[in-house]
Amino acid sequence: MRSRIGDGRKSLHPIALSAAILLVSVAILVGIYGRRLDERPSGNLVPMGEVLDALRQMQVAMQLDAIHRSPDAAGPTSADVAELVRSTTGSQWRPPDLAPAGFVPVIGGPIDLPGCAGGGGLLYERDGEQPDRFLLLYFTPDHGRFVTFDTYGRIEPLTASQTFAEVDDATDPSSAATLAYSNGEMVIIYRAASADVLEQLRTTLGAP
Repeated sequence: MRSRIGDGRKSLHPIALSAAILLVSVAILVGIYGRRLDERPSGNLVPMGEVLDALRQMQVAMQLDAIHRSPDAAGPTSADVAELVRSTTGSQWRPPDLAPAGFVPVIGGPIDLPGCAGGGGLLYERDGEQPDRFLLLYFTPDHGRFVTFDTYGRIEPLTASQTFAEVDDATDPSSAATLAYSNGEMVIIYRAASADVLEQLRTTLGAP
């Protein structure tokens, strides 16, 4: 993975630099998905499938941003991450340290998806050029709005004891796997290139 250590030259703050790109991406996503989410019959519920539709596009945008960043660009520090969580959610929750597993945050910023305003995202990267080197984290306060549907179409709330796992359509070039759960305070969603990556990190990610 390219070095994130700066050479002393003045540069934009990593969170601020990424925020502008993320806000543009979110504006596009609101146009694509906003009406469908905001006009759902139940009003307050946020279907997980629709959130993932938006996050798929966001993940592609963030990965392209990471690929084209300067080799000298530094990623968010632990203090930056703490401030991102606090400023977007008001929470003292902190993402787990994934450095022992080889993943470090490279970009991050606020992500306000339609139907679940107040949240943020971090893109992690590990050494190498393999397709599974990226890991996306999205977090937002849990107000009991996120739901899934069983095979009969019945609503199932995402509870603190439940983990939601799904793999995208394999024919999609940007296909990825999702692992989502609630810790009672935050809804936490991880996306990686494969379900194997998420399963290997499951304990570290804090999933039930």
